[in-house]
Amino acid sequence: MIGDSCLQKRGQSTSLHVEQKDESFVIHIWNLFDSIGIVGAKASTRSRLNKRTGKTYTSTQFATFSLPFFTSLHTLWYKQENGKNVKVLPSNIDVLLTPIALANWLFFRRILQ
Repeated sequence: MIGDSCLQKRGQSTSLHVEQKDESFVIHIWNLFDSIGIVGAKASTRSRLNKRTGKTYTSTQFATFSLPFFTSLHTLWYKQENGKNVKVLPSNIDVLLTPIALANWLFFRRILQ
């Protein structure tokens, strides 16, 4: 949630969306989620033209199925401000981001680069 992902809530359903330029990392995360059955469609690549700079940027993305667990996370990671959902760091980030979670994130980022 800290990086290139977001929770998208529609009504009472919430899904996780992951998107970033590091295709191998996104595919790795997709494979992990696929192994537990929470994704359907394969990750896809898309390109966007930044009209301001004239550069084209490519990213790889996927979304999970909507799950109650993600709805619970949404209440921790988002607050309503002026009618919009704004991503915030949860007050209990020290509990959520354990040393093991940090080690895994750093390890996989390093080996997949």
